[in-house]
Amino acid sequence: GRVAVRTTGSFNIKTKNGLVQGISHKYCQPIHKKDGYAYV
Repeated sequence: GRVAVRTTGSFNIKTKNGLVQGISHKYCQPIHKKDGYAYV
């Protein structure tokens, strides 16, 4: 899929099943950190 980020801090996420618009950054959390470690 693809992610479009707006300057307002909201996201659009496009998947093979459709488009989800206007997701606020408040409701998102990182699931991967770029520090070289594996998290479970």
